[in-house]
Amino acid sequence: MTIATTASNLRSESCSAIHPYVILSTYRLLVCQVCGFASVADEVATHLRTRHHDIQPQHRQDLVEKIKQMPDILRSRDELRRYLQYLTNTIQSIPYLAPPELDGLKCRAYSHIVHRVQKIQKHYAKKHQWINPRGRGRPAPNCHTSADELPWEEHIACQRFFPSGEGSKWFQVNTQAKGRADRSKVKSSTKKPQGTPHVLTSEVSAHLQQVIDREARYREALGQPRSTTNDTGTDTFAATSLWLDRTQWPSIYRGSRRDVLRALIRLPDRHSLDADYILGQGNSEGAPNFVSPREDEQKIACIMSALDLVIDRCEDTVRCTSQNLLCWLLSSRLQSCREVAFNLVAEKSSEIRYRRTQKQFLAFILRMYRMPGDCRRGVMDAKINPEISTQLDRIWEHTSWNYLDASKGTWPVMEKQGARLVGTHCGPMAGQSIDLALNTRACQGSDGKESAEDDEIDDENVEAWELEDDEDDEDAGSDYDDSGYYDDVEGNTAGTHQDLFSEDSGDSAFGQFLELLFQLCIMLSTEPFLNGQPSSTLLIYFSGILGFSTDCQRFQLARQYCTKPSAMIYVQRILFLEQALPLRGYQLIGIPQRQEARAFECLDEVRAKYMVLGSQYPLAELISL
Repeated sequence: MTIATTASNLRSESCSAIHPYVILSTYRLLVCQVCGFASVADEVATHLRTRHHDIQPQHRQDLVEKIKQMPDILRSRDELRRYLQYLTNTIQSIPYLAPPELDGLKCRAYSHIVHRVQKIQKHYAKKHQWINPRGRGRPAPNCHTSADELPWEEHIACQRFFPSGEGSKWFQVNTQAKGRADRSKVKSSTKKPQGTPHVLTSEVSAHLQQVIDREARYREALGQPRSTTNDTGTDTFAATSLWLDRTQWPSIYRGSRRDVLRALIRLPDRHSLDADYILGQGNSEGAPNFVSPREDEQKIACIMSALDLVIDRCEDTVRCTSQNLLCWLLSSRLQSCREVAFNLVAEKSSEIRYRRTQKQFLAFILRMYRMPGDCRRGVMDAKINPEISTQLDRIWEHTSWNYLDASKGTWPVMEKQGARLVGTHCGPMAGQSIDLALNTRACQGSDGKESAEDDEIDDENVEAWELEDDEDDEDAGSDYDDSGYYDDVEGNTAGTHQDLFSEDSGDSAFGQFLELLFQLCIMLSTEPFLNGQPSSTLLIYFSGILGFSTDCQRFQLARQYCTKPSAMIYVQRILFLEQALPLRGYQLIGIPQRQEARAFECLDEVRAKYMVLGSQYPLAELISL
């Protein structure tokens, strides 16, 4: 299908019978007027259930049935992939979609538009052999690049149909006509008769003046130059909300080098492992920069790759666990389970995003562990407890490093040896057991789809695009981290990952290493609060770093931040399930294979201690945010 590229050809059909939707006939798309994004017909039910709680269930069902009977609209992501062609010419902004963004970055040769500088840099490096004149890390002093020197266009007005996945690419729009209309509307509105003004009391006037003063100080702070990012104070407008009172971020990170903390959580760039990674400038003039040596970055990149194998094993356990136990796994209450079961995410982009968050956490821990003590104290007020430090020593100095080339930044995938691996699958009926080949990454059942049809679905099982960061959605299918570098999830999870844990290779150095890495993840997840302070744990401390604004001067709002704990909660749950009911035992760290007779008791023991609201461990704090 060829999409028209002029606003004059745009046809839309608005009908109260399908409110809040309107049909963009030209594009064969349904657009939610409230949310400002399109939906394919198959996703209408999920969207209404998760985003529009004010619509009664019966009305939602009637609306879904009406839309199913409508002809000539795109019904699935597959049809979207085949028939939707992205706009290449500039058009007028499309009504009903979210207002145009004005900070797009556009390739001068192609109609490729993104929002992040790292993404346009990656595009130019791949398509145009462009070489970034500056290296990794913070820019060198007196190193400035003017807008005239950039090969791409900036400040492009753009819209998109979907916030993630297929149809989420940006296209350029012209906002001038809309701007004139808006100005005309504002001008005409001033001619309307005004109501009688209300007389403000002295208390209200004083309160408004305080708000105005805080806003003025906040705006003034934004314009102040900085060489490092430390405490910005607690009297700014951004630090006077109930959200920040709840998280306590201003006090937790007071005096910390937020720019360095942000650099600590970036994933290694496997294409630049031959150079040191500059974390930030020194704390004072003439002080050396904070640097992560290239040798450390190479090892960290390998461990990121190995973590995929650990998570793969956890996901295999989820697939072979009964629905009843997965309902208990999803519950954060001690005495009651959920009506819907925990499910592995169906979208590949969501899986990559969730794994990436866990990798960021692990990269933060490893770089923090490798930092000299005096440097660490100059950056943050956080400590690694002795047990975790000892575990990190075992991983960092493990004999497996003698058998691989760390400079490549990847973990080896051993070829399959010996007999087929089998495990025990707990079916829907109690006591039912079947032998199941464990190479079942493609066997993710229909549970995810079925649970999506349950009217009791909640924030923990929502459509994929709601769990993703809007800033990253135009390339949601791409596999790279927040700095625009590749993770290579596919390359390290394909084929024979489970053989590293098999009995034939269980005593191998690589198998032992992966068991130690899993044990480290559990130790970080079960770190107790000190003096009742959640931020005393490394996981909660890391979670706050994800809430930094791009310039590290402010903190994100609750609605901007809410997707971050979703990823962490998801990974914590599969780790705890693996700890309680592993499909295969862990010989080195002493966790036996699950026993069907006591499956619920084993899971409930872990749940009661670490996973329910009110427990003094990180997962409960993440759920309560």
